[in-house]
Amino acid sequence: MKGPHPHSCLFNPDSPEDIVGSRLQYEPFFVPRQPVIRSQQFKKEFQRIGTLIFNRQPGFGLAFLVASGVARDYPVDMSTFLRRSKVDIKQVGNFLGEAFSLSHTIRLEFLNSVVLQNTGVVSALIQVFHMLQLPDDLQKINRLVHGVARIWWRQHERMQRESSGAAAPRKPLQENGSMQLNLSQELSGLELKQYLSGSDVLHQLMFSTVMLHWYLYRDGPSGTKKDMDFETWQRQNRGIETNGTNVPDHVQQQVYTLVNKASWRRTRCRRSPFCCVLIEI
Repeated sequence: MKGPHPHSCLFNPDSPEDIVGSRLQYEPFFVPRQPVIRSQQFKKEFQRIGTLIFNRQPGFGLAFLVASGVARDYPVDMSTFLRRSKVDIKQVGNFLGEAFSLSHTIRLEFLNSVVLQNTGVVSALIQVFHMLQLPDDLQKINRLVHGVARIWWRQHERMQRESSGAAAPRKPLQENGSMQLNLSQELSGLELKQYLSGSDVLHQLMFSTVMLHWYLYRDGPSGTKKDMDFETWQRQNRGIETNGTNVPDHVQQQVYTLVNKASWRRTRCRRSPFCCVLIEI
């Protein structure tokens, strides 16, 4: 979709909070584009055609949907279409991972529609990447993961304001000197948040998790799982906290254990992380 988009994002630059979630406001800086075809008689047919176009060229597909009156020219409508229509999730991932301003705006709207409250690093990634397929492009992956981290942080800031107090630290589960976890025991929600200084740290930890997953399982279900010990992966995360400090060891250990013990349940692609392997819950 070319040309200026009829929405600007207004926010208070002095606010310390992330500009996501309920604080996003879309206000036209010129008249929003109106549909060329106003009749609803062939709406289902236009939606089917728009979906086919989107699956080949996402920007043109969204432009057609607006022009034909299937979707309004607002991020919430476009996000709803991507979530509820039978579009190619690979194209959804590619489009939302782009650097275009429209992709950025719809990306935040799309991710904010996912309930990430009380999820952890691994479960939050699974929650989002059931809805789209990660692209092969690392820059696109980084933009998507950055969005997930910001939305996760924003939703938990809201939880923290509404809760009576901070979560009590939970001692990592140990068995015979090594951690044995399933996804329901993952450090999550406000328990996880208390160990991190901000969304940027969460972003880096999530991105490192995706890369670990990709390295271990990149050959698909028919290939041999690669090996990487915890100490090697932990070295990649050195100094990502404030002032060059480290994320607590037990937080990283839980993430590593969950990813390392993943098992194959279905296959969608061979190269994109988290679209091939689902964590055994």
